[in-house]
Amino acid sequence: MRLLFYSVLRHLKQHLPQTILTFAVTVLVTALFSTIFHFASSFQSLLREYALETVGDYHYKYVALKNSETAEMLCRMAADFREDSWFSNVILKEEDDNDNTELILTVASPNILTSKSMEKKYKRFETGFLADRESELQIDFQHNYALLLSYGDLSRESGMYSLLLIFFLMLAIIASTSIVTLGAVFQVSAARRERDFALLLSIGADSSQIKSAVLLESALYIGFAVPAGYFLGILFFEISKSRMDAVLYAAEKFPPIEMVISLPFSVALIICEICIILLSGLIPAVKAGRISPMEIFQRTRDIYVSKREKMKEGTIGLRESFCVERWLALKSHKRFRRQRRPVLLILSITFALCFALAGFREYAAEVVNMTYSGQEYNIAVNLYSDNIKTLGELANHLLISSKHELRAVREAVFELHSPYPYSEMGKTLSENNVYRLPDIMLVSVDAEEYQNICRKNKINLNGLDDTQGIFINMEHVWKQNGVVCRGKTFELAKGDTITMYRTFDGAGQEDGIEISIAGILEEAPLYIDTEEATRMIVLVSEEIFLKLEPLRPFSEEEPGMHCISLRGLSEKADALEKAAVRELNFYNDITGNVENYEKTMQQEKAGIAGFEFLCVALIFLLVLVCICGNVTVSWTVSNARQKEFATLLSIGMKPGELRKMKCWELLFNIICSFVPGFLAGIICHWVIFKIYSAEYQMVWCFPLDGLLLGILALVFSVIITWFVLKICKRKLTLADILQKFE
Repeated sequence: MRLLFYSVLRHLKQHLPQTILTFAVTVLVTALFSTIFHFASSFQSLLREYALETVGDYHYKYVALKNSETAEMLCRMAADFREDSWFSNVILKEEDDNDNTELILTVASPNILTSKSMEKKYKRFETGFLADRESELQIDFQHNYALLLSYGDLSRESGMYSLLLIFFLMLAIIASTSIVTLGAVFQVSAARRERDFALLLSIGADSSQIKSAVLLESALYIGFAVPAGYFLGILFFEISKSRMDAVLYAAEKFPPIEMVISLPFSVALIICEICIILLSGLIPAVKAGRISPMEIFQRTRDIYVSKREKMKEGTIGLRESFCVERWLALKSHKRFRRQRRPVLLILSITFALCFALAGFREYAAEVVNMTYSGQEYNIAVNLYSDNIKTLGELANHLLISSKHELRAVREAVFELHSPYPYSEMGKTLSENNVYRLPDIMLVSVDAEEYQNICRKNKINLNGLDDTQGIFINMEHVWKQNGVVCRGKTFELAKGDTITMYRTFDGAGQEDGIEISIAGILEEAPLYIDTEEATRMIVLVSEEIFLKLEPLRPFSEEEPGMHCISLRGLSEKADALEKAAVRELNFYNDITGNVENYEKTMQQEKAGIAGFEFLCVALIFLLVLVCICGNVTVSWTVSNARQKEFATLLSIGMKPGELRKMKCWELLFNIICSFVPGFLAGIICHWVIFKIYSAEYQMVWCFPLDGLLLGILALVFSVIITWFVLKICKRKLTLADILQKFE
C-alpha cells in the first residue's frame, strides 16, 4: 500500500501543471457550492426572523365566522389535532369581542413536505365533516408561508416556490457539471498511468489496490482543495452580498442579509463536496481496476503512416496542400477517440450549461420585470378637496415652488358599460369570475401638455367639444389560479367608443356618457397609478375631465370631490416632500398625502442590476470551471501524444503544418460536441421554463441567446486551450521523446 501511495505522489509531482489545474478546478467547484450554501444558511436565518417578527411563530391559521358550520368543524379539528403528536401546539380562539373563531396550529418538526402533509390532514377532515352536509365551508386561510419556507417547505402558495425549486436546480446543475468535469480530468489522469498500473498488477497488486490508488488521488484533492474552496466561497459571498440584498429587497422587501455560518449547512457542504469528488474518481477507478497488463504492454504508441501519406522524397502527406492537415487531423481524431471523449464531454457540458443558465437568466429576469412597477416619477403629491378653486391655487403654488419639476394630473374612477372591452386574456379573467366588472380611470393634464402629447404621437382631435380620449394600453399584473400573469387585458382601437354608467331617465332607460378613442398610447408611466387588472386608463383633456368628474358615483367615498396628483422626477425628492407637507398644513379644506418613491425606485433598479450581475457571475464561474477542465484534459492528452508529433516532424511534416493539424482537431472537437450539447441544453432550458411557468405566466421561446452564448463559450474555450498549450509547449527532439518513453 505504501508503494501505491508513493506512486500517486510521484504522478502528481511528475505532472505538476496538470495537478495545479486540477486543484484550481476543484477549488472553483467548492467555492461555488460554498457560496450557495452560505447564502442558503443566511437566507434561512433572515427568512425565519422576518416571519417571526411580521406574522408570528405559528404555521397554520384557519378563520371562520363564529356559530357557523365552519366554526363547528374547526372545533372538531382542534379536539382531534390535540391528540396528534405531529402538532406541537393547537390553539382554538373563541373570544367574545371577536366575531371569528380561529384555529392556530404549530407543527412539531417542519420539513419540505409539511404543507403536503397538512393539506392531506385538512382534506381528510373536511371530507368526513361534509359527508352528510350539502353546505359549503366559508373559511379564511392565514398560513405563515415565510416561516415554513425557512424550513424548506415546498408549498406553491408561499410565493417563493420557484425560487426554492431554482435553488435545488442550480445545485443539481453545479453538481452534475462538477462531476462530469472532475470525472473527465481524473479519467485522463488515470489513463496516463495505465502502464504504471499494469506494472503494479504484474508484480502482485490486485484490482482493489489499483482502485484505491485512483481514489487516493481524489482524496488528496479533498484534503487541500475543500478548505481553500470553503473560504473562497465566503469571499465570493461577501463580494456579492450587496447585490443579493438589492435583489431580495426588490423581490419581497426583505431586510439586508447577514453572513451566518451554520454548522448543519457547513457539514452538508463538506459531505456534498466529498461525495462529488469521490464520485468523480469512482468511474476512472473502476476502469483502472479492469485493465489487463498483457494488453497494455502489447499496445504500441507508434503512429502508422500509410504509403498514401508519403511524399516522393520521403516526407509525409498527399501533397503540400491544406487538405493534408485536415485529413491527418480527422484520422488522428478517430484513432484517439477514447482519449478525446473527456474533452468532448466537457465541451458538450459547457454548451448545455450556457443554454441552461441563459434560460435561467431570461425567465428570472421576466419575473423581476413582472414585479417591477415601471413608473417614472419618484414623488407624488395627492391633493383632495371639494373646493376646486382652492385646490388649483395650492397645486399651482407647489408647481412653482418645485421649479416645475412636477406635473399636474387629475384622476377619477368611473364604471364602464357592458359589453366589456376585454382582450382574449381579459375575457378569460371574466369567464373565471376573477373580476366581475371593469372600471375606467379618467386622467387629465393641462391643455398645453395634452396638445403636446397629441402632437408627439400624431393623434388628430376633431374638436375639444367632442368627448374624446387617448387609451393608454398598459400591462397589468394579476394572480389567477395561483399563477402570476402579466399582460394587456383590454383591446381597443382608434375610433372605438366606450360607455360609462351615469344617469337614468324617468322611464328607467339608461342615458350613458360615451367617450370615443382618438388614439392609443403604448407607454405612459407618468399617468399610471394603478396595477389593477380590470382598470382601464383613458387620458382626456382637462375641460372634458372637469365636466365628467362631478358625475362619478364614488365621489362620496373620496376625501374630496376633486383630486389633483402632482408627479415628477425630482433630484431633491426628500426636500420637496418636506415642503409639500409644510404647505398642506396651511389649508384646512384640503387633505392630501405625499408619496416619496425615490428609495423604492433606487432599490428596484439596484435589484434588477444586482440580479443581472449575479446571473452573469454565475455563468462566468461555471463556464470557467468547464474551461479549466478542458485545458487540463487537453494538456494531458497533448503531452501523451508527444511521440506522435515528434514522429510526424521526423518524417517531413513542418511545424506550421503540425499547428494546422492541431487546429483542425480543435475544430472537430467543437463539431462533435455541438449536437449532444445542443440537445442537453434544450432539455435543461425546457425544464427551467416548466418550473417558472408553474407560478408565472410565460411563453416558451427558442433560446437564441443561449445558442450564441454556447457557441461563443466553445470557441473561447478552444482558443484558451490553444494558447495555453502553445505557451507551455516544450520543444523536444525525437530522440528526447523516444528516450522519455523507454
